[in-house]
Amino acid sequence: MLLKDVSPETLYCFLEKQGYTILPLAQSKTLTGIHYKDGGGFKVNWGGDRILQYHPATGSHHNGAYYKISSGKTGKVRIDLHGNKI
Repeated sequence: MLLKDVSPETLYCFLEKQGYTILPLAQSKTLTGIHYKDGGGFKVNWGGDRILQYHPATGSHHNGAYYKISSGKTGKVRIDLHGNKI
């Protein structure tokens, strides 16, 4: 799995170095608008309708922190920080 054991900090730095626009989560009940460096999550849009998000454990309904990848073609896929689908 591509995100197996990739820390949020490592992913954030990689995306930043690649020139992606990194935004805070916009639809979280507890973390909307809170920047990653202030304890929030983050999201990146690319390739039309594709979205990569990091959701910290705070306020999670999925038993801890996770990544979410979504697109119209693939739907939503949630992955824990060890690379397991949830």
